Amino acid sequence: MIQEALVARRPILCSAIGGMAERVADGGVGVTFQPGSAVDLARTLVAIITGRIVAPDMTAAYAPDAEQARVTHYVSVFATALAAGHALAE
Repeated sequence: MIQEALVARRPILCSAIGGMAERVADGGVGVTFQPGSAVDLARTLVAIITGRIVAPDMTAAYAPDAEQARVTHYVSVFATALAAGHALAE
């Protein structure tokens, strides 16, 4: 769902768990709330609605250049892993 929100250039609201929280915080593309806390979710929603928390600017969150760099990096990682696997098999 995070990738879909980024493609649509929409801010993300998610609980602060693992990779979701890291992606949202690192990219400045959304807001997190405490996992399992309906009170914190409600408090966060009220803060967003009243303007105390402003949705992040999404213009650079899903820039085509950034996506191409990610794809190039992943391809490089996979190619390295594949080459290492072939070397071990020989």
